[in-house]
Amino acid sequence: MKEASPIQSERIQILKMLEESKITTEEAIKLLESIEENERGPDLPKVRRTLRVRVEEGGQAKVNVKLPVSLAKVALKIAASLDNRLSDIDVDEVVREISSGALGPLVEIEHEKDKVIVTVE
Repeated sequence: MKEASPIQSERIQILKMLEESKITTEEAIKLLESIEENERGPDLPKVRRTLRVRVEEGGQAKVNVKLPVSLAKVALKIAASLDNRLSDIDVDEVVREISSGALGPLVEIEHEKDKVIVTVE
């Protein structure tokens, strides 16, 4: 027989406590929900994350925009329409990465002395 994982063991223990009337149904539900929350892992950081789009030409910053990540899709689409070097970026993929909690550089494009960097901070 397969050994129960720690999470499964915790669930079994909660159900046994309920069966033995050591806890109420409401308490069991709260405990089980707590285990599910922990199983999903921590939520995205509560710190307000920002999206930075930086475009350099010849080593000089031409665009340096910093916005809340909640505006990421709109910001990337606007930036792509303003600068054709950004048109190759898969905006939906970048937004998926941001939604999954990614931090740091997401896109770095370099061509000679020109550079485009999209970062989540």
